[in-house]
Amino acid sequence: MENTKGCEIHQLSLRTNNVCLIKAATINILVDSGPKNSDLSLLNFLNLLDCKPCKIDWLVLTHSHYDHCMNAAMLKKFTTVQYCVAILRLFI
Repeated sequence: MENTKGCEIHQLSLRTNNVCLIKAATINILVDSGPKNSDLSLLNFLNLLDCKPCKIDWLVLTHSHYDHCMNAAMLKKFTTVQYCVAILRLFI
């Protein structure tokens, strides 16, 4: 866990990527939701941090690859989470 300006940042390492939970005083942000079949790992991670899916305010998907966004639909079943998809384009 990292504590940055009143926010806690927690990281879960999954098979092909990482999921991060940012906990602040009034908001919880999940960055990416992980690959298919990692839903139980994700739910256990959230429960250990006392952040059940219904407490997630925002889900930020860094991009639409399967290993970053496959649990988004599962999370939507538990909450009214807002989605944000980051679209980055590099110009060379």
